[in-house]
Amino acid sequence: MRRESGLSGRAGFAPVALMFGVSLVKGWLVMMDFMALRGAPALWRRLMAGWLLIVVALILAAYVLGARS
Repeated sequence: MRRESGLSGRAGFAPVALMFGVSLVKGWLVMMDFMALRGAPALWRRLMAGWLLIVVALILAAYVLGARS
């Protein structure tokens, strides 16, 4: 029986990391342009960027830990 990698949960870390990299770029662009943080004080930009990085890091950690079990 032939199994597809996406259906078996064995897509690997590289495609997942690439997807989250693209999500980080999109999130950054949304923050800068849609939320109008480009002209905001640096503190607000850093807080929002930090929040975005923490959320993505936690989701990646959950993926890695879930893949081990």
